[in-house]
Parts: sequence; structure tokens; C-alpha cells
Amino acid sequence: GMLKALERWHEPANVARAADAFRRAGIDNVNIDLIFAIPGQSLDMVEADLDAALAIGPQHVSYYSLIFEPNTPMTQRLKMGQVARVDEEVERAMYERVIERLGAADFEHYEVSNWSRGRQRRCAHNLAYWQNRNWLGVGPAAASHVAGRRWKNEPHLGRYLASTGEPPTCDHERLDADAAVGESLMLGLRLIDGVSIQWLDENVAPSDPRRRTIDHLLNQNMLKIENGHLRLTRHGLFIADTVIADLL
Repeated sequence: GMLKALERWHEPANVARAADAFRRAGIDNVNIDLIFAIPGQSLDMVEADLDAALAIGPQHVSYYSLIFEPNTPMTQRLKMGQVARVDEEVERAMYERVIERLGAADFEHYEVSNWSRGRQRRCAHNLAYWQNRNWLGVGPAAASHVAGRRWKNEPHLGRYLASTGEPPTCDHERLDADAAVGESLMLGLRLIDGVSIQWLDENVAPSDPRRRTIDHLLNQNMLKIENGHLRLTRHGLFIADTVIADLL
């Protein structure tokens, strides 16, 4: 029922089969992606999903709450009253349960929506995004980020293949210094390790309005300073997107 609500058409039993196939092929580093707060979903359903996921024995779990993205069928159904959002308190209880269950199963909660079996199993690919490092995308529609510049390769397959020499690109962007600081804060605070106070002192001036916002969030117990880092508290985790958006 939840897969139908999300318009995903795979067979759930195939997930365990796929993990077994990977292991037989000698690949033991398996990740599972899950979604909670789906319209019609209950806390018991999340428990059942956790049972099934943990039974597979992954080394990494990404567990995201559903976001109603613009111009998607799900958002259209929401606007038409055909589906209803999960109650905010129920969604919070779901996230708490995910944190508790994965923690009890020896997973490290290292990013707002990501867990790994120890530091070595953290997702290196996503860490490159969260730490604003450089990456080069290859192929049509692939995105790149190098030295503060961003661009995408031409998404149209025909035009991409028809080009000679370097691939055609589009959507070029270069953030100014202030926007780059806001983005680094946004990405860094999603990581449970947070942002180092040293980086903060070097990049966020005392006169920057973000300093007042940080002080306010510290007073509200949404942020904390721990081991030389500014981090989300447990309370802040539950509304991470809202907290972090204030610092952009």
C-alpha cells in the first residue's frame, strides 16, 4: 500500500533477494533506503519496515521523511484532498523510533537521515556533497561542483551525444561569499558532527546576522556547542530543515 502511494512498483521481497545476490557476489557493503511519514502510514508500519530492514543486515541505512516536492503527482493529490499529511506528532514519533531502533542495532547516526555501522561505513559519496568538496559529474544531466562553481551537463541525450569535444553544459552557477558560507553551514549542520567553532570564527564575522540566529537557536536548545563544534540537539534534529534554513 505504501509503495502504491509513492508510485513505486518494485516488489518488496526482491530487496532481500538483491542483498543476498550482492553478498554471494562478494559485496558486503549494502545500503537500504527507506521513507517514513507516507500518507496512510502508521507507527506500527514503520516498526515493520525497521524489522524487515534490520533482518537484511545492511551496513548503511538512509531513512528520509517524505517531502512533498512541487509538481509531483503526490503533491497534486495532496492539493486535491485525496491524501493527507501524517500528523506532525506522529511523524516525530516515527523519527524517534527510527533513531532508537537503529541506535540499538549499533548504527551510528552520522547525518540527520543517515546511519552507518561505524565511521568506515559512512557514505563517502554523500559526504562529498555535505562537506562541499569538489566532484565531477559524467554523462548527460550529471552535475559538477569544482572550486565553488557549479554546472550540469546537457540533459537531452540526443544533443549530448551530438556534441564533439567537451560535453555541452548548462545551469552555470557561482555562489557569492555570503551564500557560500550559508550553504556550508546548512550542509555541515546536517552532519551530527556539526560545524567546527574554528571554521565558524574564520568564516562568520561577529557582525553577521547569523551570529544572532545561532545565539537564539542555542538559547532555544535547538543547537549546542560540544567538543569544539556547533551541532544540532536532539530537539533540533526533529526540525532540522527549519533550524538550518534560518542560517542560510
